[in-house]
Amino acid sequence: MHLFYNFFTELTSPVQKHYFCDFCKEYSGTVSMKECALCGKKKEKYFMYIPIAGQLQSILSGLSTIDLNYKRNRDKKAESNIEDVFDGKMYKKHFDGSHFTGTPQKDKSKELHISLQLNTDGVSIFRSSSYSVWPLYLIINELHPKQRFNCQNRIFAGLWFGGIKPVMNVFLLPLIQEMSELYHTGISIILHGKEILLRGVLLNVVCDAPARCLVQNFTQFNGFFGCAFCQEKGKSVKTSERGSMMSFPYDCNSESGHASVRKHSESVKQARDAEVAGKSQYGVKGVTVLTNLSYFDVIRNVTVDYMHCVLLGVQKMLLTLWTDSAKKTEKFYIGDFTAVLDARMKELTPPNLINRSPRCLADLKHWKATEYRSFLLFHSVCCLQGILSEEYYLHFILFVEGVYLLLQSSISKSDLSRAKLLFLKFCAQIDYLYGVRHETSNLHCLLHLVEKVEELGPLWSQSCFFFEDLNGDLRSLFHGTTKIELQIAEAVTIHQQLPLLIMAIPKSSEINPLYQRLTKHHKYKNREYINTSSLAVGTQVECQLLPDTRQRIQHLIGPVQNVYKFYRLLIGSTMFHSKMYLSATKRNSYTIEYVQDSMSYFGKILYFLKVDTESSCSKYLAVVKRFEKVECNVKLPCHFFQVRELMETDIIEVQNIVDMYYFAHLISSNRCFVGKIPVISESD
Repeated sequence: MHLFYNFFTELTSPVQKHYFCDFCKEYSGTVSMKECALCGKKKEKYFMYIPIAGQLQSILSGLSTIDLNYKRNRDKKAESNIEDVFDGKMYKKHFDGSHFTGTPQKDKSKELHISLQLNTDGVSIFRSSSYSVWPLYLIINELHPKQRFNCQNRIFAGLWFGGIKPVMNVFLLPLIQEMSELYHTGISIILHGKEILLRGVLLNVVCDAPARCLVQNFTQFNGFFGCAFCQEKGKSVKTSERGSMMSFPYDCNSESGHASVRKHSESVKQARDAEVAGKSQYGVKGVTVLTNLSYFDVIRNVTVDYMHCVLLGVQKMLLTLWTDSAKKTEKFYIGDFTAVLDARMKELTPPNLINRSPRCLADLKHWKATEYRSFLLFHSVCCLQGILSEEYYLHFILFVEGVYLLLQSSISKSDLSRAKLLFLKFCAQIDYLYGVRHETSNLHCLLHLVEKVEELGPLWSQSCFFFEDLNGDLRSLFHGTTKIELQIAEAVTIHQQLPLLIMAIPKSSEINPLYQRLTKHHKYKNREYINTSSLAVGTQVECQLLPDTRQRIQHLIGPVQNVYKFYRLLIGSTMFHSKMYLSATKRNSYTIEYVQDSMSYFGKILYFLKVDTESSCSKYLAVVKRFEKVECNVKLPCHFFQVRELMETDIIEVQNIVDMYYFAHLISSNRCFVGKIPVISESD
């Protein structure tokens, strides 16, 4: 306890107060100026900044060499495919291998080069007040996704607080100054006992639409020229006698469906012109502080967040439209069939890779982003058949497939081309099917999604899901209503310094076993290692095989001695169940793709077997009921198939299991569907 006491009493807070004038928004630095040097007003306020250098040292020192070499050691499925941020054009522009382009060979062993992703957003703290906080987060792109999107490895760079939105050119200034130094000069850190030079770039900014406009210093998304990526003017559409909204109609005269793409140099010029003229130019209000980074492109390095745009934007809009009783006369209205749709949703047994079970449409206003994602990619495909008009269903499937293609673990050039075509067709028909007022900013951004994946990586690698989780945790970092910003900053500071405390704990200390027990990953009581990445989980019960089954197993692996049955198998981080595992009846985590005799099949795992052979080694098998693909009379997206169950079973070695699949059985029509699951590891 003496070590703990000394550590926390001697801990010096790195939190800095940066002051500005609340009247003219003039930045005055870390020294309090009671009177503004520019306007003379005595309206001083401050925001919090936490230098990132110390946080980078703390995070990187707690990572292993394997963690730091993820980019170099990752197993790419196809060299030309996009599988992470490293495969995007903007990353390749800065990096040649593990170092910045042009780094001398002699310096590579002495330097570590990284890229960072930035996020900021407003978080309401109290329901009865306009008081909010705007945290500033950074993550290190070079880490494995599980490490990258881990709260222990996030960088908390600052906090704006109060009743007004931040002035981004003030709020981001200390960070941009430090990022500029990190790129041009670098900082010296100790890594695994060795001093190295750390350099880094700000690769991408991911925010929801309102925050993105503030960061870029552009007109808000619901104004004229409100698109952050092209110069589409937009159109004001009357929605009622007094109301109107901004629409971005599909441009039929353009191959891209939108106006000319914004360019960095052009936007900087428009920003300067706007400051001289005192009004925005093509939606650009003024120069953004991001231009202080010589390498940063204010258009191409800023992304579209699919969580807000696709899920909480377009998908939510469509579901709301379909069930809105005010739209009873429209062809797309399904409000009279909500009971049928709810019944179908209730029948679904999604796999454990999908966190939330389906909820009824009556709870639609409470749905989370992950629920909209599950509905979009999986539930809707089978549940909407025969309920949503065929014309609208086929149109919706364009959207489903396009999003799926951009969420895959490996995205080919042909996938990108197809996704682009699908989004073009989807957006082009919105006016005809739903009306021009529903050609919203979010819908318009679908036309830029493929471009953003090409430049910055798959959708899952550049979304707000992780940052929204962090924002939810902020509310647990303070008590009461006094000096909330200081409470949050101090709590984060202590949390960020914990890795240094852990490194200081002697291995012989009594504290070390306690720490290991508190931080160890979930361990299964009954487990048996099959190989380095697979575990047989649960009780193994000795069983007797039918003569035919024994004969088939002997034909596969040779003479058989003892045989044990078990019901769960962990491969990597995916837990496969078997049909006979009765503790999770509302989940189907046993539908798989597998390989047998070099052929790919679908089926459901009935149970697993551990078989002892005469050679004193054990083989692990899965008994699988095979599915057969059948022709579907309804158009399905590329990741879905209609299947029927066959009588025959296959016996395979567990290493021949390829992947877990989504399975849906529509009892009313007695039809079964399987769907491939993309990267959906994000939670909310």
